Formats: sequence, structure tokens, C-alpha cells
Amino acid sequence: ARVQQLCPDIIKIDRSYLLDYCAGDTFSIRSAVDLAATMGAKVIIEGVEENNQLQAMRQLELDYYQGFYLGKPSAIHHWTEYATCQCTVH
Repeated sequence: ARVQQLCPDIIKIDRSYLLDYCAGDTFSIRSAVDLAATMGAKVIIEGVEENNQLQAMRQLELDYYQGFYLGKPSAIHHWTEYATCQCTVH
């Protein structure tokens, strides 16, 4: 109820939910995704470190994915180079 009062634009889901989901506990992450949908908020999942995790999260049709599998933290000058090239993102 408290989250709904905040009216967030984006809800970031902790990596622990991803790990629970991949271990078979789908209730928690689905509840968070459903809550975000009722509020019209986008969803980002953090901690994607393997292809199978990315594929599992894609099945949930989340808006954004974050983690080492998609890209490691890097200095700002790497991002400016990346933003000016025509690169393909997963």
C-alpha cells in the first residue's frame, strides 16, 4: 500500500527475486510485476548474470534488465563512445 502512495515511474526488483524465480518461486516476482502494472510503472530487474536468467525474465516481459550478463560497470567515457556508435544491444 505504501508503494502505491508513492506513484513510482519505475520499480526496480532486487536480484534475490530473480534467484527465487529461477529456483521455482515465481509468486514474489509476479506479485511485484503485477503491482507495477496496476500503477503504470515500468519494471527493471537487477542481477542478470547468465543467459538463462535473461530468458526467464524476458518471459515476464519486463521493461528493463540490468546485470553483468548485459554489461559490466564502466567509466563514463566508455558510455559516450558506446552512445555514438551503432551497436546492437541484447
